[in-house]
Amino acid sequence: TAIPAVVGFLGYLLSQLVVLSLSRARELGADHYSCSVTGQGDALCSALVKIGYGMGQVDAERAAAAHEAKVGKQKERQKVLAKEERRHQRVRAVGVLGIADQAQAATVLAARERGLEPTEVIGALRWDTCNPWARFSQLFSTHPLIVRRIASLEDSGLPGAPRRWSAHAVAESCEGPELTRARRRFWLELPVRYLPFIALLVGAVAWGLDDLLLIAQAATVGGVALFVRTALARPLVPSRSQPRVTELLTRLDASPVTGLPVEL
Repeated sequence: TAIPAVVGFLGYLLSQLVVLSLSRARELGADHYSCSVTGQGDALCSALVKIGYGMGQVDAERAAAAHEAKVGKQKERQKVLAKEERRHQRVRAVGVLGIADQAQAATVLAARERGLEPTEVIGALRWDTCNPWARFSQLFSTHPLIVRRIASLEDSGLPGAPRRWSAHAVAESCEGPELTRARRRFWLELPVRYLPFIALLVGAVAWGLDDLLLIAQAATVGGVALFVRTALARPLVPSRSQPRVTELLTRLDASPVTGLPVEL
């Protein structure tokens, strides 16, 4: 039964990718409708950035408060925070309405609140525009990347299309040695990231076939892949000094596989 199970899982995965694609198309359509109704594309872009990335700041503040209460052994404070966390979990259920994707939360809002101009905020989103990992990760998201939603509004031709927010200007800046390295590494990092999972599937099939040799081979490949992935995530190289966190947001050679040691 292992082989039908794996084939069934792959069919399920393919169907989910189709559903996610339709969900992203729906979000772009909703953006266009909002822009046509309000005629305020720039305000919509600003709202997308605040909603899409502000959740990360809210979650970070909640986690920091919970940690402080735990360290200080503030029992009453812990009870209040626990109750708030349960309420927050219920609020997350409205995610089905498609307002924003929790997985896209980041630190961009903090940069926005420091008084940066829209062009600078979009510049911080260059990774979402240029890095091949961004386009790949979007396949598994219910929402398009914020910078791509802004680009879609720019191309909409609607009377209220954004003027102060320009994603195309960022796309034109997709060049340089960092991006070249990122694109070159992508095809190496892609199998490294998913090879352990593939080895697990092969091992499941081998278990169903009672093929001990294939089980051993899958375990060996999976173990080596895990070792390589760990080595890439935590490279033993000197860290580079960075004065501000926001400067790291523009690093085009960052990826979910290869770590870049820095010191703040």
